[in-house]
Formats: sequence, structure tokens, C-alpha cells
Amino acid sequence: DDIKPPNVSPKKKKVVCTTCCHRDDQAMVRTTVKHFSDSIAETVDNSTTHVVVGNPRRTINVLKGIIHGAHILSLRWVTDSISSGSWEEESNYELIAEFPVLKIDGDARRKAATSLFTDTGLMFVEKETSPPHADIVMLIETCGGKVTKSRNRSRYCIGSTVYDKENVSLSEQWVLDSISQLKVQDANKYLLFPYRSPSPEF
Repeated sequence: DDIKPPNVSPKKKKVVCTTCCHRDDQAMVRTTVKHFSDSIAETVDNSTTHVVVGNPRRTINVLKGIIHGAHILSLRWVTDSISSGSWEEESNYELIAEFPVLKIDGDARRKAATSLFTDTGLMFVEKETSPPHADIVMLIETCGGKVTKSRNRSRYCIGSTVYDKENVSLSEQWVLDSISQLKVQDANKYLLFPYRSPSPEF
């Protein structure tokens, strides 16, 4: 009988995206990823495995990396890998000091994120927000939240600029901070305007 080779799973390809990197650093990362026969992504999605961060700021790509369970790594991961001739172990380069949620492993982060806003109720997102409206909506929906186009149907209005006594208006930071910690934050700390619950009718 023919001897069959051992059944070895092929090594999973890395899909690498950069954020907050200078143009020269982006080019270096692209060249290195190509040299190691892996893939570059222009933006983070659920196929992204690694996010390389030049200046450790909380960008949309970092937040997406957190919820999709990607490694969030310093640029030094790439430069050290160039020196050694192969990809370095990621754990030495995770930006845990800047983003403590990275102490949670990628699969657990991904699982936690899918239901983060499930019980939050309907949310209305203003058209003019920072980050942009589309990014806020995408983050909420990726984390299990529901966004409505009707302000009056919503439990929370995100990014409101005009006082509306009928609605709870929250800063966009409430969404970003909740994702950064994978824990829904106390809405009272993010109120844009005072809100008083309707008095019960007797």
C-alpha cells in the first residue's frame, strides 16, 4: 500500500491591516507581509487577523480589531520580524497597556462583542457624529445592537446636538468606551443633556 503523508492542517494565513501608521511604515508593512506570503487588508473586518498600530490611538480599525478578535500589535512586531526572518510571537507586542481589553483572548472577545448591545434597546444615531454616522452604526450593529431611523422609537439618541426632553441623549463616547471595555458603560455618565424619567401616572 502507498504510504499517505500525515494529515497536517495548512497554516492559517495572516490578514494584516495598518492603522495610524506613516506612509513609509505602511509600505514597510506591505512589503513584509507580501514577503512572508500573507495578505494585506485595507480595512478591518471579520477576516482580519492582525492590526498593526503606528501611533496607539483608538481608531475605528482598532475598535473593529477588538470586536473581531484580531491581534492589536505595535509596529515593532513587524520590524523585529524583519530582523528575525519570520513572524515573531504576537504576545510580546500586543498593546495591552493601551487597550487592557486585549488581555481577553481573540475568540472570547469576538464572542462577547456579538451580544454587547443586545439588551440595550433601540438606538437612534444622529447624521452628524464623530466618528462618522456610518461607523457608529456599523459598530453598534456588529455588537448586536439595533439602530432605528426613528428618534421617537429609540431608547437612546447617540450624538444629539439639540435638547429633546423626550429622549435620552448620549455622547458617541458611550459607544466607543463600551466597545473598548466590552462592557456597556453607565449611560448616566455620558448624558449630553439632563434627562428626567416621565412621572408615573396614577
